[in-house]
Amino acid sequence: MIDNPVNNDTNNTNQEQDNSMINDANEMVDIDQQQESLSNNVNGNNDNDDNDDIPEDYMIREKQFFEFHPLSFIDDIHESAHDYCAEIADKTERYILGHIVSTNPSNIQYKEAIADSTDKLWTILQELFEKNLSIYETYLLLNIFTIPQDVILPFEKEQLQQQQQKASNPTTSTTPTSTTIDNVVVVENIVKPDNLLVNPKTLDKELNDLRTNIKKIANENIGLKNKMNNAESELKLLQSIYNQLSTKESKTPLEETQSTIHFNINDINEKRKKLFENYKDLKQKLNNDTKKKNSSNNSNKENNSNGSMMMKSNNISILDKMNSLSMEETDLNHVGVLSTLQKDIKEITKTLHTLEEIERNL
Repeated sequence: MIDNPVNNDTNNTNQEQDNSMINDANEMVDIDQQQESLSNNVNGNNDNDDNDDIPEDYMIREKQFFEFHPLSFIDDIHESAHDYCAEIADKTERYILGHIVSTNPSNIQYKEAIADSTDKLWTILQELFEKNLSIYETYLLLNIFTIPQDVILPFEKEQLQQQQQKASNPTTSTTPTSTTIDNVVVVENIVKPDNLLVNPKTLDKELNDLRTNIKKIANENIGLKNKMNNAESELKLLQSIYNQLSTKESKTPLEETQSTIHFNINDINEKRKKLFENYKDLKQKLNNDTKKKNSSNNSNKENNSNGSMMMKSNNISILDKMNSLSMEETDLNHVGVLSTLQKDIKEITKTLHTLEEIERNL
């Protein structure tokens, strides 16, 4: 079977038309991308121009410390997010348009609808990112990049030292001198006051620096006062400990002897109390035994007259001895306590011997 050359030419012509339409679609997409990139560059330049409107003294300390301005950092984030959103929209448009044109070249007519849809997608992404970026910018400026005024940065220490040196060594103003030439007084070394030529912004900056320095010095004074209060409390504690130690060490031998005697007398009085309790028990027991023996049977009394008389005489002598015992405590407040101590010791010794004798007789 022989192919028809006319049909072949027709097919080739259609294929060439399709290829040309696809190329035209790609070229149109490239042109749109170039236009958007140009608009982005213009917008980027406008953003940079906005940075020029930033006051010179705004966050100057932060700029010197971080070695970049915080607002420039935030602008870079904005531009990056903007570029990413635009790139997503461009790639989406390129993919959709290329896909529908490659499957059916007649779909090139939907190019404008696809472009409108991707523009809406870009707008939605941009709005979402702008809202979140505004929150992020506020957070960065308030919590990350802001340095408190009372914090001394490394590069500020030298400035403070120089200011202190200038304050301690003020520059002497030159006094005008005059010379006479041909009876005409010529004034020399007249110094014009530079303060009259100072920029008001410079004065405001110096005032702000002075306020900052005053706050820093006030904080340092508070710290020094706290240290001084702690030192005073520790000094009082050491003084009280020293007074206690000096009081203990300043006792005379007589005072040491008196304290020892007081301790011994208290011990003796405690032992006397125990002896007195035993004394009462023994005395009660002897009295009961005597009463029982006196009320015994008369017949038994005649048979055991000799033994009962001896026991009665022993009981009477024991009671007499117990009645003669001295159970009075030694008075610590007595004036002659030292002189009567030996007498008390003798009485206690006598009492102990008497009680031992009573126990043996029982």
